[in-house]
Amino acid sequence: MKNLSYVKLQIKELFERGAAHLFVGNFIVKFISLFGSIFIVRLLTKEEYGILGYIENLYSYGYIFVGLGLSIAILRYGIVIKDESERIGLYKFVYKTQTYINFALIAIIALVSIIYPHPSQYTGASILLIFLCIGLPFQDLTSTSLTIERTKMENKRYMYFSVMAAAISVILRIVGAYFGGIKGTVILKVIAEVLTCVVIIYYIYNKYIKGMDVKNISNQLKKEIMVYSVNNMVANGIWTLFMITEFYLISRILNDPVALADYKVACVFPSNMAIITSSIAVFVTPYFVEHEDDLTWIRHNYFKVLK
Repeated sequence: MKNLSYVKLQIKELFERGAAHLFVGNFIVKFISLFGSIFIVRLLTKEEYGILGYIENLYSYGYIFVGLGLSIAILRYGIVIKDESERIGLYKFVYKTQTYINFALIAIIALVSIIYPHPSQYTGASILLIFLCIGLPFQDLTSTSLTIERTKMENKRYMYFSVMAAAISVILRIVGAYFGGIKGTVILKVIAEVLTCVVIIYYIYNKYIKGMDVKNISNQLKKEIMVYSVNNMVANGIWTLFMITEFYLISRILNDPVALADYKVACVFPSNMAIITSSIAVFVTPYFVEHEDDLTWIRHNYFKVLK
């Protein structure tokens, strides 16, 4: 009975901290994405869906370098830095730096897309890819803003925003596909990124930044943050690189948008299966960062997470 009471207490505590919201919310986000993909497949021709998969895959190469991983740095330094005014300085530095980097990244992707000889079967890929990349800075700013919620341990609000962002993106993409085919879904996807970014940043600014004193972080700390960010970007980007390169090679080998569309549809469901593990990772990471110098705490809770 004592063990049962302990388990109930632990479950109640996890629920209050937002663990259940993360799990349910993650499921809803994955379901919305899957549901949206099914609708878009029905609304686009197989050829259009194949071309869309092709340009989205090329977009993923650019997204590996988005903001040089600075949104990840917020998750650590937003917790490690204890002075609130210095923390606002961190937000200011990350927002500004990642925006400059991302607009430079758009220019590089646009140049490469124009020069690169796309297969003739993927007509209009260059223009569509360039337009798709316009949403890249806004997507990264949204990611940074949501990460700020994670550093505040506001898991419930983080998931509410995530579900909202997924719903807006899918709804507008479906509307775009219905009225404008592949061009419509790309255009409204970008509009969804901009709209979501404006709403979430407006909230974050009024909640955590407006009226607060700002203390600029030191150049030494900026350098440390950049090194940390790039290291994480490389580490996270390697496994992503394997996946998107596989898709790219298949697209070139098949050289057929219709066959590529069939392959992408087959991949949609398996790619949405990591709901439980991703929910656990999102929930526990800020707590491990907060106790990163407490080896006893880390050892104890690491095995708890594995169980």
